Amino acid sequence: RVGCLERRRVRHLSPRELHVNPDDEFTDPNIGPSDRIISEYMDLIRNLQFQHSDIFDEPVLVNKMKAGGYMILNGHHRWAAALQRGLDRLHVQLMNPEQK
Repeated sequence: RVGCLERRRVRHLSPRELHVNPDDEFTDPNIGPSDRIISEYMDLIRNLQFQHSDIFDEPVLVNKMKAGGYMILNGHHRWAAALQRGLDRLHVQLMNPEQK
């Protein structure tokens, strides 16, 4: 049985509602995203022929932003693969459920 807090924390969102974290190495021009990792996630999506949000073992961790949308805390590569493969929903865990 899932508790009330857990229901508020786990969601299914469009990848288009998520934004990269500007402080994450994913956005660092010297490090940047790994094309290999994104490609592996894209292959997983294609091979399993899933179009639902629970394709990945763990949810993408996000914070709700005051200006709207959600900032990715962990899971940038999974998000990028889901976005590129056209998934309509992504399993996310909201880390700040009290944010309005």
